[in-house]
Amino acid sequence: MRDEIRKHSIPLIVIAVLGLFLLFLFHTHTLPEKDGNLYSAGSTWGDLPFHLSLIHSFADGSNSQFGIGRGGLVHPQLAGVKLFYPFLIDFYTAAWVAAGVPDRMAIITIGTGLCVVLFVLIYFLAFRIFQSRAIGILSLILFLFSGGFGFVFFFQDFLGSHQLTVDYAHIMGTGLRNIYWSNFVPDMLLPQRASQLAIPVVVLAISLLWIRSRASLVMAGCLAGLLPLVQGHGFLVLIFLGSILCGFHLLSERRNGKLKLKSIAAWGWFFLPACILALPQFLWTFTGAPVHGFLKLIPFWMVGPEGAIVFWLMNLGLFLPIYILATRETESGKRPFFLAFWILFLIGNVWVFQPWAYDNIKLFVYWHITGAIAISGFLWKKFWRPADIRLRMIFPVLCFVLTFSGILSLTREAISGSSLFDLEDRALATWVKETTSPSGIFLSGDY
Repeated sequence: MRDEIRKHSIPLIVIAVLGLFLLFLFHTHTLPEKDGNLYSAGSTWGDLPFHLSLIHSFADGSNSQFGIGRGGLVHPQLAGVKLFYPFLIDFYTAAWVAAGVPDRMAIITIGTGLCVVLFVLIYFLAFRIFQSRAIGILSLILFLFSGGFGFVFFFQDFLGSHQLTVDYAHIMGTGLRNIYWSNFVPDMLLPQRASQLAIPVVVLAISLLWIRSRASLVMAGCLAGLLPLVQGHGFLVLIFLGSILCGFHLLSERRNGKLKLKSIAAWGWFFLPACILALPQFLWTFTGAPVHGFLKLIPFWMVGPEGAIVFWLMNLGLFLPIYILATRETESGKRPFFLAFWILFLIGNVWVFQPWAYDNIKLFVYWHITGAIAISGFLWKKFWRPADIRLRMIFPVLCFVLTFSGILSLTREAISGSSLFDLEDRALATWVKETTSPSGIFLSGDY
């Protein structure tokens, strides 16, 4: 064990540094106090109030006495409405709050811890695939600083305003500025608490699917089956991937003349525990949920008049063509693994699995993680490992183009901040908690 830690000491130091940066972002985004006001920033500013209300509904509110035999949970913000949101991460946090940990501290600690776990899992998945510590570190960097060609507008905008007011990984404009892809830190890992838990669980299950032994398939199936209360998209991704990888495996067996019933039954070790564990959660949590708009055909995700090719090139930059090349150039034994994620990407470009089309990003994130791994392996082997100085000069240029929009996005996130709750808001919350019933109903507006 000590030798293994020493072997990966430099990557673990890099992960620790990135973890400290995430800790800083969680600190600045999770209710730091200034002049009596509580602050947040970015997408977290919009999501945090809901998660706080859900946490406190478990800790000391309307859901504090829930049980399996008492029916479903109630929505903390919509009177008389059943809760269909996957609540497990907020339930865990509520347990900390009920034990006396301040909600701010609980959110920061759990969020930062899960992000560090994710960094470790991505690194070791890349290391397992390519047996290279450098490729593992580069994979993590490409994932964390993801972004497309949005940075080309930075130079034009900054010369005019000298301020970093736009998220260049997620511009959401028109024409060439129709960039809906986003850096995953400010738009997923910080605000979306369900994703904080779901993404590490799915990446761990993906690592187990890569191993593909009977024990690893069982464990991957169990992880998939535990996901519906964490995040439905994570469960959907693993079922898709399991089905695709199973199909590739059976086609390979048939091509080699080795296809037997045993080959088909082997994948039951994944699907059986996944379905057995997931079914009761779906029945208990989602019975009665509105289904309108949850499955619809929307080609090419958030594409505008610019067309699909221009849209995806602007949103992903060089990541898209290099990932295509990396998949083509990878070893034949590894190629089906990456092709499975390309099929997942294509599925997300055809079907939307929730009312808000943008949320298909929760499928694309796993395509991007494995893409970062494939690209890192390709760049390292083609542009750095050879002793040709000309190729080595291209390597940092490509890395810069792949990450600069993400660097700008995270820089903007690090310096952003807006008041979320002022002194009057805090006084009202204290009065409500001290003088009204936990199940009390209040009439409120949108803000």
